[in-house]
Amino acid sequence: MPETVIQQNITVEDGGQLVTVLKHSKYLTKMPHFRIFNEGLTNVILDEDLTQQDFKVLLYVLNNMEYENLFQQSQGAIAEALGMQQPNISKAMKKLIAKDFIRIIGNIGRQNVYRISPYLALKSRAKNLAPMLTEWDGIETA
Repeated sequence: MPETVIQQNITVEDGGQLVTVLKHSKYLTKMPHFRIFNEGLTNVILDEDLTQQDFKVLLYVLNNMEYENLFQQSQGAIAEALGMQQPNISKAMKKLIAKDFIRIIGNIGRQNVYRISPYLALKSRAKNLAPMLTEWDGIETA
């Protein structure tokens, strides 16, 4: 069976472009992927306090999160990857933390270790979602 890829380009109100790509599920098992949840994504999209830079940083974090929704990169590395200034990354991360889209769960040296909200996305086994939601709800935000 030949690989089938369906790509759809959608232009949104502010002139931005959204691209979706669908592949046959047979190919997804060999690719790094995660689940993103409609309600969580809707909350991000409808949040009028988030700037384009905040959204860009969040998408970068989602794209680079590790198993169990962990993310560990320096703000300098994020800034370099996105072509942004480090202070802007810092502001965006603080805002994403305040909005509870991500949390600091520890650090290694001077580098923070983050967890992305399981209400937004999941990079884990489906059976781990319920315990992750319970843990997320039981932790007070800073």
